[in-house]
Amino acid sequence: MLSLMSNRRFLAVALGHFVVDGLTSAVPLIVTILSLRLGLSDAGIGWAVGIYTAVIALSQPFFGYWGDRWNGRLLAAGGVAWMVFFFLLSGLAPTKLVIPTLVVAALGSGAFHPQGAANAAYADLDHRSTATATFFLFGRAGFTLMPLIAGILFTLFDTHGLLAMTIFFTPVPLLLWRWLPDHVQSGTVGEEKAHSTKKTDHYHHLAVILSLFALLIIARYSAMGGIRTFIPKYYQLRGWSAAQYGALSSFFMLGGAVGGFLGGVAADRFGIRPVVIISMLLAGIAAYIFPAMTVIWKIYLFVGLTGFMLDVSHSLLVLIAQSLVAGWQSLASGLILGFMFIVRAGGAIALGILADRFSLAFLLPKLGFFFLIAAFFALFLPVQQKSTMPVAATGK
Repeated sequence: MLSLMSNRRFLAVALGHFVVDGLTSAVPLIVTILSLRLGLSDAGIGWAVGIYTAVIALSQPFFGYWGDRWNGRLLAAGGVAWMVFFFLLSGLAPTKLVIPTLVVAALGSGAFHPQGAANAAYADLDHRSTATATFFLFGRAGFTLMPLIAGILFTLFDTHGLLAMTIFFTPVPLLLWRWLPDHVQSGTVGEEKAHSTKKTDHYHHLAVILSLFALLIIARYSAMGGIRTFIPKYYQLRGWSAAQYGALSSFFMLGGAVGGFLGGVAADRFGIRPVVIISMLLAGIAAYIFPAMTVIWKIYLFVGLTGFMLDVSHSLLVLIAQSLVAGWQSLASGLILGFMFIVRAGGAIALGILADRFSLAFLLPKLGFFFLIAAFFALFLPVQQKSTMPVAATGK
């Protein structure tokens, strides 16, 4: 990891990810704070945050294609700059325009993510899984810290707290512009096309592999979206206070942050497919067990273990997607990340609808079976060498 911190290309996209995910994580808090002034119902809050998320998810494939076809550095640096600018603008805007301004800012996240994920994988080809996992760890750090910072700044400065929160991020787009190559790969177009053909010939049934990969994503992320969203509600129904189930949710996220990083290290040593399969099996077991636990330390243990095992595979699945679409790494990153966003949101919505008809206590343990299904589909993932990339060019 120390060598990654001295790699300017990686450091630029890691800091960009911290900024982008950090600002995004503050949006639900900002919308909630403004909801009373704007007269927003709970449904209104949900729609505001949902539209923000949808803009990110649906724009990523477009920006990914643009980055591969034209200039990824412009999109990475420009995406963060766009987001910082509109968050600063929202701090000056009238209250009724703050949320629309933030929704416009979401396009910056959609522009950055495909370029960031692709550049992280190419920053260190000898440790690509570790590099990608560390990239997502920086995003998780921003996601964890920024709501706390935003809450304090809003308490002190109201909406002007957005200015104080964002102003420190203004140098990051300059670092991205200075330290990233124009394109993710430095190989020629002819080399990329030749390698793409070899990849297609090697897999033979690429369409089948992509279909099974999509089913894996649906099984994993739909269930994960349900668990992440409804852990607080489940323990609220069991009589826990907001502070107690809030701490448990944070522990779930902390487990995921640690698991995501260690999963990358393990994949560089043992290969991606076995790490994904084993982590999904263990996640399924932990997710099935934790709702039945009544002893506090056991609840924390199995909820943390569920988060840990789930996020072991997150960055690895992004790498798999990149390898399946050789020569179009930013497009692949945009497609897979956008698809993950949508499936995760759909899973939360579906569980909410079903929980109104059945009980959450009945449904929540059943989500563990989805991870076992994901482990089955992972058996069909292409076998990869531990540190190979579709094109052997670093652009360092």
